Amino acid sequence: MELSGRKLSLAALYSGLVALCLAILPETSGPIWLAVLFLILALPSGMFTLYLATLRRTHWLSMWEPDSFAVRWLSGPWLRLIFGILVAFMSAFLLSLRLSVAGWIDLTLLVISGVAFGLALIVFGKWLRSQYQPLYRQGRPLFWTAVIAAGLMCLLDPALRFLIGGYATYETLPEAIYAAQEQASWLGGSAVASLLAGLASIWVGFDAYVFGRLVEDPGFGAWFGLLMSGLFRFPLYFVAGLTICAFVLPSSEYQRIVLPVHPDEEIQPVSPERIAWASASTTIVIFFIYFPLVAVLETTVEQRPSMQAPEEAVVQAVELISGQYYEVGTVEEINHLAISMIDESAEELALLDFTLENGFSMMRDNIDNYLDWYYSLPGEWARVANLLRGNAEEYLVQRLSEELLAGDPFAVFEKALEVAIPVETQRQEEFEELALALLDSRRVEIAHEEEVEVVARADQEALISLSAHSEFSTLESRLGVTIATSGISGILAAVATRQILSRIAARGTIRAAAAALARLATIRAGAGGGGAAAGAAVGGTIGSVFPGVGTAIGAAIGGVVGGVSAGVGAEYLIIKLEELVSRENHHNELLAAIDEAEFEVRQYFTRTSQP
Repeated sequence: MELSGRKLSLAALYSGLVALCLAILPETSGPIWLAVLFLILALPSGMFTLYLATLRRTHWLSMWEPDSFAVRWLSGPWLRLIFGILVAFMSAFLLSLRLSVAGWIDLTLLVISGVAFGLALIVFGKWLRSQYQPLYRQGRPLFWTAVIAAGLMCLLDPALRFLIGGYATYETLPEAIYAAQEQASWLGGSAVASLLAGLASIWVGFDAYVFGRLVEDPGFGAWFGLLMSGLFRFPLYFVAGLTICAFVLPSSEYQRIVLPVHPDEEIQPVSPERIAWASASTTIVIFFIYFPLVAVLETTVEQRPSMQAPEEAVVQAVELISGQYYEVGTVEEINHLAISMIDESAEELALLDFTLENGFSMMRDNIDNYLDWYYSLPGEWARVANLLRGNAEEYLVQRLSEELLAGDPFAVFEKALEVAIPVETQRQEEFEELALALLDSRRVEIAHEEEVEVVARADQEALISLSAHSEFSTLESRLGVTIATSGISGILAAVATRQILSRIAARGTIRAAAAALARLATIRAGAGGGGAAAGAAVGGTIGSVFPGVGTAIGAAIGGVVGGVSAGVGAEYLIIKLEELVSRENHHNELLAAIDEAEFEVRQYFTRTSQP
């Protein structure tokens, strides 16, 4: 069982990929690179575990007759595949958990664990191989070598930390956990990375606290805590050992994974159909199940209350108007005063009301265009891609805004408003006098060191102007709409869209849309099996009918192509099922938001009485 140059090259390439992900991740926000790191960490241990599961099933089925129920139903690949996937991602979870807050000592010890594995293989490998029959002589000794190396590292870890002084003492466990949280996270700024860093801080903090207590007061409690810490540490080094096993195991042994379970020592040739089945299954699992589920997990974790930032200390709330502090509600009251003094003619008001109604009607008509895009393959793929980048909600908000404003629904209204603007100038002087008096009565004096929270900002000159343009400026202060200085074009579209999006956000429509694929994750997984079978059929055909391509290579490529094609077909059916179930409700929620926004906006542009 010697390491060839090809295996060493693969191991070096694997280490480089892990290092590259760890270098990129701190600068990222979405979970896409974290998902890639998970996949890289999971593949070696998953492949080796899948191989061990194949040997185990060979042993179990050796006691049954070839035509028995057990052989017919338990010799298939799915149980082995499920077991391998579970162990693979448990391994990736443990490694990424420790890496999320790893210091240089932790990284050094992981490297030393590889040396410990090599020493254990040299010392015990030959003896272990002699204990097994030929069929099990390659994989099982490696498994026990990983166990021995992990046990050795459980002893070496605390010893090496003590020798190099890599420990600290803490009075309490929470203090140790808090110190661990201060370490920089290697896994980026996504919600999943934050969750991993929080869990890892508890693990690392517990280790640090126990070791510090052992150094200061080596009593029974400290030794018992060290034993418990070792039990937590063993799986980490065992998983590292399984990863190394994947590169030490002879490459030919992996063929057993895709072959039928058989007790023969000699490895049978792998048919093109089985190569195609393996490549199609892998394509389906990774691209149509794994990455969408990572996106769902990111959204789910992000919504947890514990992920929200803690509330700040209570401070005095104020409004800031041209550098001066005023009581909360001052801007609101001046806005109402301005609205109450608008006295346009009935004809002008009727025209504004009519054009305003037409604008919102155009927005309602645009809903179907948005939903047609949403319930389509390009829409689904764009949604998943932006989930993985961590900006799905922003993307859907932008897309919805563009669709609602298609055709410039408020262009006619804004032209009518330009005609009505001169009416405001007649009341400007009276309104300015009242507004300045109100500002004088609401001013707030703030002590030098007193903390304040500014809940609204406004410019005094704009605030006390009563022209129609300035009326929009006061609306800007109320709703946060940015108004172009060159005119009023697009202002109402911005106001209306802001009102609609705020109501959609309150209903959770955008957030639910960003995570809608979670409701169909089970269907995706079920469809993945059929997609893998169809992909395998295509790959097998290419591998056997067109030998010039190369049976194995042609089968693998055909499996990927077939897997993608079958996956896309399954994805299309899933989207149409989702559309059948939820489109009407989705449409009604958007329509209700537009209705409410129209009611709110209409109050600012059409009434003449006191609010």
